[in-house]
Amino acid sequence: MEIRIKEVNSSSELNSFIKFEFNHYEGDPNWVPPMIHDEKIRLSSKNPMLIHGELKLILAYNKNTIVGRAAVLLNVNENEAQGAAQARFGHIEFINNIAVSRALFKYIEDWAKARDMTHLHGPMHLASFEKAGLLYEGYEQIPTISTLYNHSYYPKHLDSLGYKYHTELEELEIDVPAATPNESFFTALGLQILPIKKKKDLQSLLTQAFILLKNIRTSEKHFAPLTTDEVNVYKKRIINYIHHDLVKFIGNSTGQLVAFGIATPSFAKAHQKANGKLLPFGQFQIAKALKKNDIACLYLITTLPEWKEQGLEGAILNELLSSLHKNGIKKLSTYPEEPNGLFAQMLQPYAPRVIKKRRTYLKEIFQLS
Repeated sequence: MEIRIKEVNSSSELNSFIKFEFNHYEGDPNWVPPMIHDEKIRLSSKNPMLIHGELKLILAYNKNTIVGRAAVLLNVNENEAQGAAQARFGHIEFINNIAVSRALFKYIEDWAKARDMTHLHGPMHLASFEKAGLLYEGYEQIPTISTLYNHSYYPKHLDSLGYKYHTELEELEIDVPAATPNESFFTALGLQILPIKKKKDLQSLLTQAFILLKNIRTSEKHFAPLTTDEVNVYKKRIINYIHHDLVKFIGNSTGQLVAFGIATPSFAKAHQKANGKLLPFGQFQIAKALKKNDIACLYLITTLPEWKEQGLEGAILNELLSSLHKNGIKKLSTYPEEPNGLFAQMLQPYAPRVIKKRRTYLKEIFQLS
């Protein structure tokens, strides 16, 4: 098999890049399609993150047939924050032929070397809090819309190409217990659960949430904060997936946000039915999943550092569990995190089960003299 690599340089080639994933997983009951409109924004100059980054998309051809794809990203802000010379790879898809994966990775490694990068890390999407980690256990489980999916042969290809696993990630699941809300806990601390009465309230609180995350993480050594344009894009992307009763924003007496927790119903089956198209029926499927569901995912619980010793994280989890139970949610899974992370510790009383395991990989591609 003779493999030819082609860079994506036109809208039609971008369409081919996106559609390859749909063809590649056709008939797989556990693959969850992304929304094509979102992918076009994420992978084009419309993505504000690319103001301080460089993205290259490539396609692998066998004669005139696409047999693989990959993306490689250089994020200048992230490298400056980390003091690193590192590119990340993602959006990798390829048929089960080592000639294809070898050609794809040789191309992106050469691309990264030409920009004096010393390491290649992935698979990851463009931002640090987006999809990451190659699945290597839990193929029988349907993923969330915010996690990667791949065929079981992918890890073998990366191993054979010299990629070493860098970070282990786990996803947990619990049966949702009956929980009693306890707003008096917050009142005793001079805090309150901030109300969400309309979409405008949610938009305002999400803006505060991104600011809070920035304030929490700015002191961290390797954090590159999002720009205002990036925040606006991500807010627009997630707001229609948020159930008002499954997010808890905790504020002080003046309404200033000090902590929050976010869970969402599962939209995996809604995305499968939409098959990448928001219109005409995709929006209906998402709205339906928002109203009636028995599965949810816990994405984040965080507090300002000065409140961490007050038990806020556990209290927020309790409020979320109460709302999940009230809304008919039977099972709750977690966003991927390192073993024995925050979710594992907080969910310990509810006998969490590991349902998926992932890895990110790192390869040294160039040694500085």
